[in-house]
Amino acid sequence: MYDDHYGLTGRPFQLTPDPRFWFDTATHRKAMAYLGYGLAQGEGFIVITGDVGAGKTTLVGHLVETLDSRRLRVLHIVSTAVDPDDLLRVVAGQLSVDSHGLSKAALLSAIERALNGIARDGRRILLIVDEVRTRSGAARIETANRLINTAIRYMSDLAQHATIDVWSAPLASLGTGRGDCEDYALEKRRRLIAEGVPAEALSMAVVVTHRGERHAVLIVAFEAGDMVLDNLTPWPTPWAQLNYTWVERQVAGSSTWTTIA
Repeated sequence: MYDDHYGLTGRPFQLTPDPRFWFDTATHRKAMAYLGYGLAQGEGFIVITGDVGAGKTTLVGHLVETLDSRRLRVLHIVSTAVDPDDLLRVVAGQLSVDSHGLSKAALLSAIERALNGIARDGRRILLIVDEVRTRSGAARIETANRLINTAIRYMSDLAQHATIDVWSAPLASLGTGRGDCEDYALEKRRRLIAEGVPAEALSMAVVVTHRGERHAVLIVAFEAGDMVLDNLTPWPTPWAQLNYTWVERQVAGSSTWTTIA
C-alpha cells in the first residue's frame, strides 16, 4: 500500500542492509574517504566502528560497488563468531582453496599460494570482515541466528500444511527444512537451549511489522537489555531499535503468554 501511495520502486525500510539506499551524510562520507585512502595507499588494516544500525554494513556494500574487480579481489567474511582455525578455513573457501584434511600449517601455505597467484595476475586482495565481535555469549547467539536463517527455507504454513498457523521446529521435528517466522524462532530456541543457554532467558513474541503483518520472533534476555532474533535480519537487534508493534510475549520459561501494552 505504501509502495503504491508514494510511488516507491523498492522497500527502503527493510532490516537487511541494502547499499542501494546509501545516504551520503558527512560522517559516512568521511568514513568512505578513510577507506578510499587506505586502499590507495595499500594500508594493512582499517577499522570502522559504530553502533548497531549506524550503517557499517551498508557502507561496506557501497564501497564494494565502487571497486574495479579487474584490479581488486574482494573477500567478504560476514561473521567472526567461529573458532580461529575455522576462520582460516572460511578465508580459504573464499580463495577457492580446498581445506579438507589440511593441518593449520598446510592450510596457511595453501592460502599463501593462492594469494601469490592472485598477485601474479596483477590484482590485489581486500579482505572485509564485517560484524567483528569477541567469542562470547553474544557471539553464540549471533551464530545461531545466522545458521538457522540460512538452514531453513521460507515457506508459509498455508503452502506447506494447508492451514494458517502451525508452530514447529522444521529441522528437528519435521525434517523438511521449510517454515515461516515462528518456525525459525522455535528452531533457534531449541538450538540455544542445546548449547546451554537457560530456557528462562528465551521467550517467543508476536509483533506487527510496519507493513501490518503479524510476525513471530525470539527474544533473548541479556543484562544490558533484550535482544531480538529475527529471520528478517542476520544479527541480533535490541528490542528498542525495531520498528515493530509488540502484541504479546511468552513469559520466559513457561507456556504462559502476556499481552504487551
